[in-house]
Amino acid sequence: MTTFWCVNFDTESCLSHGFDKHFWMMQYQYADDAGNEHQGDKKPAISRNWNRLEQISSGDWFVAYLPKKRTTTGNTFFAVGKVITPRRPKKPTDDTDTIEEYLKRRRSHDHKAGHVYYTSVLYEDFTDRWRDPDNEVSRYPQRIDIEEWLYQVPEGVSLPGLQEVPRHENVNAVFRIADTYFEEITAELKRVSSKGAIPEEIVPSEKYAEGAVKIISVNAYERNRVARSKCIEHHGLVCGVCGLSMADLYGEVGEGVIHVHHLRELASLGKQYFVDPIKDLRPVCPNCHTILHIKSPAMTIRQLRRVLAGREQIQWPGR
Repeated sequence: MTTFWCVNFDTESCLSHGFDKHFWMMQYQYADDAGNEHQGDKKPAISRNWNRLEQISSGDWFVAYLPKKRTTTGNTFFAVGKVITPRRPKKPTDDTDTIEEYLKRRRSHDHKAGHVYYTSVLYEDFTDRWRDPDNEVSRYPQRIDIEEWLYQVPEGVSLPGLQEVPRHENVNAVFRIADTYFEEITAELKRVSSKGAIPEEIVPSEKYAEGAVKIISVNAYERNRVARSKCIEHHGLVCGVCGLSMADLYGEVGEGVIHVHHLRELASLGKQYFVDPIKDLRPVCPNCHTILHIKSPAMTIRQLRRVLAGREQIQWPGR
C-alpha cells in the first residue's frame, strides 16, 4: 500500500541540493570519532527517525517539507516526488548494514567512505562532498532517491491541516500524512508551479483538420521553475540567437519575458536524465524559439545565427 510522507530537509540549502540531485537526505547520526555530534545529543530522536526510514518503500510519495521557522517565506511545502530504488545499484564491493544493527551500536560511523545500503530504498553516500554552507560539519549522507521532484515551488506553499498531525510526529525528520492531505498539497503546488507557464516546445510534424484542437507539447524540463530561473540567472534575459530582449521591443510590458530552449533533443533524453540549467538551457525569444523548431530535429542556435547573419538588418518600429 502506498504511504505518503512529509520529509524535512532541515534548511533551504539542503532543499535546493536535494532538488538538484533528486533525493531527500537526512543528518540524524550519532557522534563521530572527532566528537562532532550530528544531532547525536538527541539519541531518542535518532532512534525514532532511523526506525521510521525502515517503513518507507519504493512507490511511496514524499512531500518536500521545511518547518515554517526555517524558511524565509514562512511556507512549508515545496514539491512532491515518488520514492524509487537507489539509482546507483549496490555493487559487490559496497557495504551492507541494517538499521537494527546501526541503532544497536549507537555510534557514527563504522562506515565512513563509499556507499552503504540499509534497505531497498535507504542508502548512505559518503562520496558526496556537498556541505550545508551554514553547517559544514554535518554530512547528510543518508538519502532516499526520488524519481523526480514534481511541481517545484521555490518559495513554497502553505495549506491548513498540518496542525492535525500530532506534535510528537511532525517534529520528526519523516512523518506520515493522509492521502487526502497529500492530494490537497499536490494540487496547490501544481496550481502555483504552473502559474504563468508558457508552452515552449511545439511539435510541428502533426497535421490537423481545419478547426481541430491543436496539441502543444510542453517540455517539462523547461517548465521546471527552478531550472528556468537558474538558466536566466546565469545567461540573462537576452535572446541567445538574435541578441534582443523582449523589453527592447515592447518596453516595460516585455520585461522578464523569455523562453528557455533545450540544447539537446527531447527524444534523446532518457527518463533518468537531469537537466543542467547552465549547460543544457539557453534563453531565446519566442520568435527565434519557433524558428529553431521549424524543422525536426531542431536547428542549433549557431545555425539560426548564421541564417540571421545573412539577412538584411530589420528596422524595428519605435516603441
